[in-house]
Amino acid sequence: AFSLIAQTLLDNPITSSPPGTPLNSLRPAAQTSSIRLLISHNLMGTIIGRQGLKIKHIQDTSSARMVASKEMLPQSTERVVEVQGSIDAIRIAIYEIGKCLVDDWERGAGTVLYNPAAPRVPGAGSNYTAGAPTGTRTNYTSRTGNGSDFTRSGEDSQYRARPEPAFGQNNANLRTQEISIPADMVGCIIGKGGSKISEIRRLSGSRISIAKTPHDETGERMFTIVGTLEANEKALYLLYGQLEVEKDKRLNLSGEIPEEDEE
Repeated sequence: AFSLIAQTLLDNPITSSPPGTPLNSLRPAAQTSSIRLLISHNLMGTIIGRQGLKIKHIQDTSSARMVASKEMLPQSTERVVEVQGSIDAIRIAIYEIGKCLVDDWERGAGTVLYNPAAPRVPGAGSNYTAGAPTGTRTNYTSRTGNGSDFTRSGEDSQYRARPEPAFGQNNANLRTQEISIPADMVGCIIGKGGSKISEIRRLSGSRISIAKTPHDETGERMFTIVGTLEANEKALYLLYGQLEVEKDKRLNLSGEIPEEDEE
């Protein structure tokens, strides 16, 4: 499948050349392409190997070049691995990468998947993203692979009316937003004796309720945030900030992978 994707990219180059330019003249002589993969940070060590021996073996076997990003994607524990080379080289390299991932799949448990559709929280740093427009449901780790993650349908973007609680704010100014959080991350947001979630509620001014059970087969729990637009944005900022802290803590406990310049 990946080799077919790479071939399609070669056959349909993105170019600003004038109309009528022969297709063959647009293709590089070596007929190379590149594919980018999203891989859990915890599994990068499996692909790189001790002292980089595994990734060197993959590159030597496939004749492909592999480059891994040093930073994780925003609000996720995934990194980008770019595979460059001929169609056949890409096919072999990705096959070898797949074998590594299958052999050590348990290390990928609890991965926070990158969601490219999530807009940023106004006023937050570049590492923080909001779930979706106020009043919509957001899957924090949702990535279906069918292209729907990059666009919002009209139905998804419409406000969902809910009974609004009265807690010191004009009901007309209240908004409801839902975000879906991986089950293994819920504890870090609640905190010991509910201390963390209580602090987030106090600082943001939003009401935050947490579903007691997962809402679907993914095992994720639904967080419902009710408050003014500004309060909800603050709550999102604090929630995602707590997730970032927990993510960094887990990565440090699992052992940092040395920064690599895969050639």
